[in-house]
Amino acid sequence: MAFEHVLPLVLFAAAATITPGGATALATASGAHFGFGRSVPLMTGIAAGLASMAAAAALGLGGMPGVTAAADLRNWIRTLPDPRASSAAFGSSGTIRKAGR
Repeated sequence: MAFEHVLPLVLFAAAATITPGGATALATASGAHFGFGRSVPLMTGIAAGLASMAAAAALGLGGMPGVTAAADLRNWIRTLPDPRASSAAFGSSGTIRKAGR
């Protein structure tokens, strides 16, 4: 495998492993709340997810030309109703339900 193919994989794996993110916060909170032993399945899942993302990047699935899945997803999201209205309705219904108790 050529260096120009390996470099993006190495950079992705390094950035995804080193930088703190949601997985780090989740693992820290789980370890503090449940202890190390009960948090091992969570950490195993996080490691498997990182490995699968790295494998997808190694296969070139992140930058394949001609793939329009992201554009199709953006167009589909634009057809949905305004999320602010549904959020307001959901929040209001919860508030009304709690006020009735």
